[in-house]
Amino acid sequence: MTVFDTSALVRPLFTDAELTATKWDNAAEKAASANALCRFMSADFRESLFTQKLYRRLALTFGHIAHDAERAVLPRLRKSNLLEAYRALRAAEVEGAERALLAKLREKHEGAPASSQTSAPILHPGGPPKTRRSGQQSGQTGLF
Repeated sequence: MTVFDTSALVRPLFTDAELTATKWDNAAEKAASANALCRFMSADFRESLFTQKLYRRLALTFGHIAHDAERAVLPRLRKSNLLEAYRALRAAEVEGAERALLAKLREKHEGAPASSQTSAPILHPGGPPKTRRSGQQSGQTGLF
C-alpha cells in the first residue's frame, strides 16, 4: 500500500518574513492565510477547515492579487506530491471499480468466486506542526 505523507505542506509554518506586505494586507496576515491553505490541503480538503476567511483569501489570491503568497505555496504543493497522490488515488479508485465489475461478471458467467480487492493508496496528513510561533493559539483557531 502506498502512503503519501502530506505533512510537507504544513512544515515549517510560513512566517511573515517570507511574504511581502501590501497596503491591503500585512505579511503576518498573508502567512496565516498560507498556513490555513496548506493545512486545508494537507487534511485532504476537510470541509471544516474551509472557512469563510479562507474562501475570501482564495478568491482574492487566485483572482489576480497576492502573487507572493501563491509563489510561496506552490513550491510546497509540488514538494508534497499532492497532485501525484490524488492521481494515484483516482487510478486506484478506477481500478477497484473495474476489478469489482470483473469479479461480478466472472461470477455471473463463469461461476468463479469473487477475488480479494487490492489495497488503494492512502493520504496521510501527518499531524499539526510541532513548533508554534510565540503567541500563536493551538488548534484550528490559531490559523485564522
